[in-house]
Amino acid sequence: MAISQKAIITAVRKHRGNITAVAKSLGVSRGAIHNRINKSDSIKKAVQEARDAFDDEVESIHYDAVLKEENHVERIFHMKTRMRHRGYVEKQEVEQSGRTEIIIKHADD
Repeated sequence: MAISQKAIITAVRKHRGNITAVAKSLGVSRGAIHNRINKSDSIKKAVQEARDAFDDEVESIHYDAVLKEENHVERIFHMKTRMRHRGYVEKQEVEQSGRTEIIIKHADD
């Protein structure tokens, strides 16, 4: 039995773009859902919109947690991920352009 595009989009929204949950709720494989996503711009768009909406919800919860004085973990996470441009990084990242020569010497040399 073929599953309608409308049913897939409804399941995508219900499960916030989680393809495994969508497939399980519709009684088909993840591969079957991915095949339908690849064939339909409407389903593809629904998946992206559902995932973006979920990210927005999580981000809002995160922002609220950052503002609570007792939640240092959320504040540090926020600084390291959203404030990298201000220097809050866990490790230094260096970009290199152009040619670089690397010489490796063996201890026996």
